[in-house]
Amino acid sequence: MRIPRTGGRRALSRTTRAFHTSVVIPLIALVASTGVGPARAQPKSLGKVTLGLSVAKTFEFLPAHAADDLGTWKKRGLDVTIVVFPGDARLHQAFAANSIELGLGSGTGAYSAIAKGLDERLVGAISNSVALMGLVARPEIRSKDDLKGKTIGATSPNALTDVLIKYLSKKLTGDPDSGIKRAHLGGFQNQVAALKTGQTQAFVWTLEGIFEAEKQGVGKYLLSFGDEFPDFTFEVILAKQKLIEEKPEVVEAFLEGWYEAQAHMKANKQYTVDLFERKMETPKDIGARVWDLDAKTFVDDGVFEDSALRAAAQAAVDTGVVPEILPLEKWVDKRFLPVRWKR
Repeated sequence: MRIPRTGGRRALSRTTRAFHTSVVIPLIALVASTGVGPARAQPKSLGKVTLGLSVAKTFEFLPAHAADDLGTWKKRGLDVTIVVFPGDARLHQAFAANSIELGLGSGTGAYSAIAKGLDERLVGAISNSVALMGLVARPEIRSKDDLKGKTIGATSPNALTDVLIKYLSKKLTGDPDSGIKRAHLGGFQNQVAALKTGQTQAFVWTLEGIFEAEKQGVGKYLLSFGDEFPDFTFEVILAKQKLIEEKPEVVEAFLEGWYEAQAHMKANKQYTVDLFERKMETPKDIGARVWDLDAKTFVDDGVFEDSALRAAAQAAVDTGVVPEILPLEKWVDKRFLPVRWKR
């Protein structure tokens, strides 16, 4: 028996409409809402690396947590574990023990370690100025001249906090070692405790710590080291030489993920303030103040300023940490710079 052509078309049309209504349209809606679509190529796995932070609490290292939170390393196939140390000295000990492949620390601390034979290199700049490093002091310290003969807290020997105190001591007294005494106390909470008890009369930290100490009523913001030493490399990204030579793609992916996360922080104040509180227990009012002053100083592409690098190295020489300044190529590797990342 033949089915009339017109009726067949109408039946097919009704069937097709029903199929579109019950299956196709909901599927389109699902794709639109979830982002599920044609399979995307998965990034090639670059394996696992461990990143060491020389301190737990400083705004300059917050992009590490942002990269983890936003997945900017993961989407490049890199699995990064973050570990924290109480100062540059312990960070470089971990490098020496092959416990970490990458690190965040001060330019001066890294230079000192490399000059003494450690096989790591500076591969990216976070900040090319120490303007955001300052000194918080007890109320009886009214000016920097009152620091002569006093004790100032630093994180660890030959860390940037230590070198800045020695540099300031040399500038004020002519004696980098004894004109102002130093107490190596590690992290922020230890510094605050020592200031409260009078074990120290001041300590060196970045702005969020200084603002928090002021808020607690234990000290006041006395000076910015950017005013004392205006051309000076601050925080840097470090990598083991072996990693650079054998797995340059890992270093490249790490840097791209870092600077993408850093750019997100610079463009999104509220996200950054929330993350700062969640990861480093920095109150939102202080985090907002720090973002206003600090975010704009981040180096967008990792490029170093050679004059600032040499100033950091010269400080290590002038304070007796190392005997001489090495050529830049002996401690800085610029092959990955400038960093150009894609979303």
